[in-house]
Amino acid sequence: MNKLTLSYFHSSLGFWLTSFLIPLMVLDLTGSALTVSIYYALNIAPYLLLTPFSGVLGDWLNRKQVIMWCELLCSICALCLFIFIGIEQNITILLLFGFLISSLSAFHHPIFQAIIPDLFSKEKIQHINANIDMIDSLVGIIAPALLGVILLSVEKNNLLLFIAFCYLISFISTRLIIYQPHLQKTTMSMQGIFTAFYEGVQYVYQKTELRNIAILFFFINIGIRLIFPNLIWIYSYQFNLTEQSTSFLFILMGIG
Repeated sequence: MNKLTLSYFHSSLGFWLTSFLIPLMVLDLTGSALTVSIYYALNIAPYLLLTPFSGVLGDWLNRKQVIMWCELLCSICALCLFIFIGIEQNITILLLFGFLISSLSAFHHPIFQAIIPDLFSKEKIQHINANIDMIDSLVGIIAPALLGVILLSVEKNNLLLFIAFCYLISFISTRLIIYQPHLQKTTMSMQGIFTAFYEGVQYVYQKTELRNIAILFFFINIGIRLIFPNLIWIYSYQFNLTEQSTSFLFILMGIG
C-alpha cells in the first residue's frame, strides 16, 4: 500500500467511524430520531455546498497541503470533541464538531481525486482508482465491525481518540508524499472561482454521460443519508437492539 492509499484508508476509516459514532452519541443524549436526522442533514450539507468549490480551489492551491491540513484539522476536531464531551455532555458540541469534520472531508475528497493524476502515470491511475474503490468497500465493512468490537469494552467518548489517531496517520502519510504542485498561473479571486465553477457545471451539463452519473449519485447519496439515521433509530428504539447487534447488521450491509 503506497502512502496515498494509506492516507485514504485512515481518512475513510476516521470519517466512517465518526459517521457511526456521533449519531449513537446524539441518540444517547436526546433519544430523538429527529435530532439524529438533523445531524445527518448537517453532515451532508457541506458536500452539497462546499465540494463544488473545493474542486475549483484545488486548481489554485497546493493539493497536498490542502489534504494535509484537512486531515490534521479533523484530528484536532476529534480530540477537542473528546475533551469537551468529557467535561459536558452537550448536544451542540456534538453537532458542531461533527459538522466541522464533514466540512473538512468535503474539501478533502475532490482534491484527493485530483491529486492522483499528479502523482501517477496514466498506466497506473486505473490501478490506484481500483485500490481506492476497494478501500471504500473494505472500510464500509471494517468500520461498523470495529465499532461494535471496541464498544464492548470501551466508552464511546474514548473512541474519539482512535478517530483522532486515524486522521493523524493520514496527515503523516500525506506529509511523506513527494509532490510537485501544479498551480494556476492566474491570481485566485472570487470572480475567478465562480467563473471556474460555472465552466465546470457547463462542461458536465454538456456531457450526457457525466451529467447522468452526477444526477444518479446525487440522489443515491441523498437516499443513503435519509435511510442511514432512520435505521440506527429503528434498530435501537423500535427493536431494542444493542449497539453490537446494530453494528453487525451494518456489517451485513457493507458485505452486500
